[in-house]
Amino acid sequence: MIVKNLISALRTEEEVYINDLGLFKKCFKSSQLEKGILYPPCWMLTFDEKAEGSGFAFTLYVSQHELMKIVDADHAIREWVAQLVEDLKKNKKVHVDGLGTFVRKKNDELSFESELIPELNQEYDGMNPIPVEVVDKRKKKSLSAGKAKKVTAQEVEVEAVPVSVAEPAPVSEDKPAPVAALEEAPMSASEPEPEPVSAVEPEPVESPEPAPVAALEEESMPAPEPEVDEVEKEERKKSWMWVIIIFVLLVIGCLAYLFKNQIIELYNRYCIPQKVSEVVVGEPVGVEMNEVAATDTTVVMDTMLAEMDPEEETPIEVERPPFDINNLQHIDFQSGRYYVVHGSFLNESDCVRHIKNHHFAQYEPFILHQSDKTSRLRICLKVFGSEGEAEAFASTIKGAWVLSE
Repeated sequence: MIVKNLISALRTEEEVYINDLGLFKKCFKSSQLEKGILYPPCWMLTFDEKAEGSGFAFTLYVSQHELMKIVDADHAIREWVAQLVEDLKKNKKVHVDGLGTFVRKKNDELSFESELIPELNQEYDGMNPIPVEVVDKRKKKSLSAGKAKKVTAQEVEVEAVPVSVAEPAPVSEDKPAPVAALEEAPMSASEPEPEPVSAVEPEPVESPEPAPVAALEEESMPAPEPEVDEVEKEERKKSWMWVIIIFVLLVIGCLAYLFKNQIIELYNRYCIPQKVSEVVVGEPVGVEMNEVAATDTTVVMDTMLAEMDPEEETPIEVERPPFDINNLQHIDFQSGRYYVVHGSFLNESDCVRHIKNHHFAQYEPFILHQSDKTSRLRICLKVFGSEGEAEAFASTIKGAWVLSE
């Protein structure tokens, strides 16, 4: 278990320290030629008994990978080290499978010879040692000199052949006999063999033109790569567009959350139709318009003219002073009316602060007194003549309620 975790930790770390033992460190060994064998590059381990460090990192690594408590992992590591030290006391040389060999020298120093660990050399997997023949340089020089002599001798023989063939050149073209003699001349035994003559003739050289063409065709193959780059660019643009859209939506959501009260008030004011009729403070509740069930336009017009007739008695309107948030109007509770209230306080300054915090100035609220029942000051937003109208208005404002007798 300890060896397995040590090798696993060295796959990601350059060195690992084990308490009461020493420091294991990775070391790269390049390819080498030894005794006619070419060894591939590999990673080996070195060990330093005198190095100082802390083994808590390795203890924590064993604890995480073996699903153990840190105390149990430390105990397992110490047992493995103690067993190794005890074996070294009995035998000066101890081999640990999958790791290497520990040797206790005469001067009581502990040395380590690493094995070729496959887990640390996965990138060089499949590279095996290769036997290489060593060639003596002297023999190589003698062989090259002998080949050079043979080549020069052949060149001399080849140069002598055209001299013998050039003798019958003066023969005229009109006499056929000498021409035939010339054709049969190479067949005689005294003449040199025709093989060197064939060697003199230049061998047909293959035209190297097709090779560059093939190379050009191969070089033209990677042309579609820019298309892949364009596709990747388009995908990146799309992904960035989605990121921007999500960011904008998050910003809008944050702004909507911060200004939710103002948004709700604007929605209630402009989007929801106000079907309730307000009652002015100090004004007697008037008679509302009767609902006309008939669809005849003449009946509707007669009803409207009757209500607008100046001869009928109209309620007396009491002028209300201009609204001033720092000088709120005070009214007394009257039975038969329905007050939409939002909060009650002990003093007027708290009422003003509450109106400013909830932006109730648009309703022109006032302070309601009910001295016979309580001494607290209530913030009244609106007064209605019917309970249904008051309840409908109170439902549009969070925390509002209807006060009546």
